Amino acid sequence: SQGLTVVLEPELLQELRGETSLKTSRRAARSLKLCWCSGNCSCPRMTPPVQHGASSASTSKWGWGCSEGLPVGFAGRCRTWSPGQDRLEKAVDLVVCIGGDGTLCWAAGLFSGAMPPVVAFAGGSLGFLTPFPLRDWMPVLAPLLGVNAGPAQPLKVACRMRFQMRLLREENFSRAESEPECPPIPVQAMNEVLVHRGSSGHLVKLEVWVNKTQVTMVQGDGLIIATPTGSTAYSLAAGGSMLHPTVPGIILTPVCPHSLSFRPVVLPDSAVVRVRVPLNARSSRVMVAVDGKDRIELMRGDSIEVAVSPYPLPTICKSSVTEDWFRSVNGALRWNLRDEQKG
Repeated sequence: SQGLTVVLEPELLQELRGETSLKTSRRAARSLKLCWCSGNCSCPRMTPPVQHGASSASTSKWGWGCSEGLPVGFAGRCRTWSPGQDRLEKAVDLVVCIGGDGTLCWAAGLFSGAMPPVVAFAGGSLGFLTPFPLRDWMPVLAPLLGVNAGPAQPLKVACRMRFQMRLLREENFSRAESEPECPPIPVQAMNEVLVHRGSSGHLVKLEVWVNKTQVTMVQGDGLIIATPTGSTAYSLAAGGSMLHPTVPGIILTPVCPHSLSFRPVVLPDSAVVRVRVPLNARSSRVMVAVDGKDRIELMRGDSIEVAVSPYPLPTICKSSVTEDWFRSVNGALRWNLRDEQKG
């Protein structure tokens, strides 16, 4: 009704237009539901297109006008993108994320540059980064889309730090200051960059440099370079500290270090961290994972350089950054949960 254009992922748009059979789709089992109701309603779920001569689905109080169970004209306002070709930041003004933390992480990975604001609804299992209940999506989205009458109310937005990376092969390590020769790779990390041993059974050996100064040598399963948002993800499981999302810091957390004294450290956001596979490393292949997905393979002499990205992830808050964060820490992670001491 607002004349908006909806951008859907390619597979979902094919299903919506009836170009993909729901019998063979991975979404067939759970059957998508698209409506603007708050809570339970009688709106039909999205079903396969009605074949020629078949009766259409039952109509509801909202007056659905097509066999797919969608409002009249909705499919015509939907668009999609070509992965790796289209620049979504030039076409998308608001990202609506329905799912868990992994869905939000996936959505953030679609934007290698500037990213529009994100409103995240909890539809997954943990929901640490999704403050809005899915049942409240109508009252949450209505003000954002200009449906409510009256002046628009200001929104609180948390700008979450992201990482950018540069890949330095052995022949370019000594010339790392040459920006034109080693541009950042088009991948942004929301949670962490993990340098690990991959499928190798050997422990990994890594040189760690901070601002062009070698500070230590990692000998273990790997090293996590985490953002404040990622401090409650893999880094937390490996023994790292929790950081408030607005704290400008970079966390270095070792993974199973072969040392009793290797503790996690927090660096300022101005630091540039470089992790290099030394030439005398026993393991010749090291993997670099970004937000849980292996992206790069490093050989002896290669390195990865991690720094704070100029393009943060703006997430819309339900209450405030601090209230939302402590609600997640207490509710999802059960932080400091114990019986109260009796008087």
